[in-house]
Amino acid sequence: MQQLIPNLPPQSVIVLDNAPYHSIQIDKPLTPYSVKQDMLLWLHKKGVECNEGMRKTELYALIQPLKPKEKIFKIDNIVADYRHTVLRLPPYMCDLNPLELAWSKMKRFIRECNVTADLSLEKLHATTIDAIQNVTAEDWDGFCRHVETLEKQYWEKDGIVPDVRDSIIINLDTDSDSDNEASSDVSSSSSSPRKTSTEHSTSTTKLPDTNSSCDSRTFSCLFSYEVSSLQTVYRLATKFETDGSVLEKKRPHAATVHTPENIEAVRVALTRSPAKSTRRASADLGISCRSLQRILHADLKLFPYKIAVLHKLTANDKERRVVCCLGSCRR
Repeated sequence: MQQLIPNLPPQSVIVLDNAPYHSIQIDKPLTPYSVKQDMLLWLHKKGVECNEGMRKTELYALIQPLKPKEKIFKIDNIVADYRHTVLRLPPYMCDLNPLELAWSKMKRFIRECNVTADLSLEKLHATTIDAIQNVTAEDWDGFCRHVETLEKQYWEKDGIVPDVRDSIIINLDTDSDSDNEASSDVSSSSSSPRKTSTEHSTSTTKLPDTNSSCDSRTFSCLFSYEVSSLQTVYRLATKFETDGSVLEKKRPHAATVHTPENIEAVRVALTRSPAKSTRRASADLGISCRSLQRILHADLKLFPYKIAVLHKLTANDKERRVVCCLGSCRR
């Protein structure tokens, strides 16, 4: 920062993210979970009488009236001395920082230069300088335009929620008026041909108006639930009215093959042919290979093995090895 400030034009605006070294606070307020000694020191600096016999809840009750209303950052005071202004980005919104796009291009340049993965410190320093010079003024203008486009999109989405909150109305015909209308429809249908079940369900249930400002996009933005059409919105509402939840019901699991009969069949088959592979046994018994392995390991405690050929030791091998080790030690 001491090198940056002298090179800035007068009364500049410095955009900072929420990195920890940018967010060092002056007189940082304590929390109920702070260490008791820190609470005592903070209160003593403020001239408040307190002692070690007090509990943390009592100390925090004394701290709360003295907590600053706004956060004061150390870097803001340094910049304000030179008549500059600090503008902080929203937390977790790195896509609104054009500098992140510049860093991404620099990292990509260094990654392309490090094909053999043998960058030394000197070579990395030289490659970093080349990467910085590779970011041109035209690139920076493009980064800023991209961020401005994203900001406009965020503002548009942010305005959707309060505008359409009251316009999303899903009519399920549950009020008394709709019941009366349904009864009149039934009485009038006595003189007309009988309707099928599909036609009756369509006539007694109203779908949301497709000309309304409520569409699948606004519904997704409001409820953070992706839908493809208004039919999906209606289906979710109907499911909630019927089941009390929009979650899918758990499907019944398939019948397990882990039965005493199958365990006994596996034991008999491998007792007769111990050298048979699990793949061949699973094909013969009609059991999946994974289920067969689970039966072998968990129930029958059988595990595969391989015969290893080892060198046979004789009576003179021990003396010869001792002599060889002593000779190696002398060398």
